[in-house]
Amino acid sequence: MSISPSCDKCGRELTAFGAILLSPPDNQGRVKKWHICKECYHTMEEGLANTSASAPPHSLIPNSLIPNSLSMSLCTTIKSLVIVALIALDWAAIHDILKANEPDYFLEYFALAISLVIVILLGIHSYLDKKAKKTGTCV
Repeated sequence: MSISPSCDKCGRELTAFGAILLSPPDNQGRVKKWHICKECYHTMEEGLANTSASAPPHSLIPNSLIPNSLSMSLCTTIKSLVIVALIALDWAAIHDILKANEPDYFLEYFALAISLVIVILLGIHSYLDKKAKKTGTCV
């Protein structure tokens, strides 16, 4: 008994081998499968090539490596750890400056300057992250 699948995009019966499109797994691990004819495949391929060539990369962490829900919680955790570390280091630097128990304050002021730069970068990242939350990616 022969199987004669049809193209799930245009509905024509496949007379020659075409393509198979697989979806990402859902929460239960199930994957959807579509049969695509050669003509529809070439149309889809051209569309993907035109889109990917003009679109700039929008994420430092590829979505294919980390699920969307995990990537957002990972970004939040990393930001939280950076903020806690900055508070601890700044507190120690300010404590040394105010108590005047260091002969040279270069490293304390340097730590505060670096912290200021990191806080500005975190602010920029949070601004960009508002856009990323719409797509569920980590900037």
